Amino acid sequence: MVYMPAMDERQRYQRHLQLQGFGEAGQQALGASHICIVGLGGLGCPASLYLAAAGVGRLTLVDGDTVSLSNLQRQVLFREADIDRNKAAAAAEQLAQRNSGIAIHAVDSFLDIALAEQLFSDVDLVLDCTDNFHTRYLINDICHALAKPWVYASVLGFSGQLALFTPGEACFRCLFPELSEAPDCNQAGVIGAVPGVMGTLQALEAIKFLGPENTPTDNSLVSVDGAGLKLRQFKLSPDPGCVLCSGRQTYRDRTADYQPRELIRALRKSLPRLSGNSLKSITRCLLTSALMRNTLRAIWVETTYRWQNSLRQQMICWRAANRYWCIANLAFAAALRWRCCANMD
Repeated sequence: MVYMPAMDERQRYQRHLQLQGFGEAGQQALGASHICIVGLGGLGCPASLYLAAAGVGRLTLVDGDTVSLSNLQRQVLFREADIDRNKAAAAAEQLAQRNSGIAIHAVDSFLDIALAEQLFSDVDLVLDCTDNFHTRYLINDICHALAKPWVYASVLGFSGQLALFTPGEACFRCLFPELSEAPDCNQAGVIGAVPGVMGTLQALEAIKFLGPENTPTDNSLVSVDGAGLKLRQFKLSPDPGCVLCSGRQTYRDRTADYQPRELIRALRKSLPRLSGNSLKSITRCLLTSALMRNTLRAIWVETTYRWQNSLRQQMICWRAANRYWCIANLAFAAALRWRCCANMD
């Protein structure tokens, strides 16, 4: 069956349709595709803008964060009027105004295992537009299990990295076997145009991957030096020691890699905004925190009993349990103090 775009579609996508090697077949492929974008920050904003403009049929936007004033320096989808709004919802509204012919679904939530399993099973491609290794490991491991391709990008200062990971080839854990302590742009800063470039490159890789000739830059890590305007490409190959590619483990064995940021964010999100010196609001915060801490303790106790065959492994797990128990308490104390100060201001 020959794809015949409607008159308004032909006019909208004219530059695609007249491009040799893409044409009507490429536009039809984009229109039939479903992409999930995780993170609507500095990377997700330009990536989603160009994918929506290109006519990708379905976009699922995932982000549980809200827009803040400091985001506007690089997150070009948002306006001052969007401050305190959920990023996924605000982005979906902006994209729908730019292209009403595509379907856009906003998910107001941070990514966790259950949500990733649910969303990724129904997509053709995942874009990692996040800012931390915990979520990237989660995206990589779920995509590996479901045999789904995904596009990775990260930024810091004047620099960025990009890679397309496809089933059967090297995965993110082949490149980064252990959790990195490298700072993100929230800690070390970034020039606003750099995530714009890298997010646009993610959109380009997605379009090339979904297009008729399928010519993405896969199995390679692309390094972009914005200060010197240099681009380097490194070939990737599967690591025989990779726990996923070797088949020794699955994402269900690596849950500890996803939990620290996920749990702290969940704790912070669970705190209601305090209204003045309301004792009821403060009490609700304390009760919510107590439930969260009990949940954390239950998670790690259950994990410990899975390792009953080794005393040494039990001791390692209990140390981890105590460490994250302390993190949860510190996060709660900091968040509570921040909420109180914010309301007094």
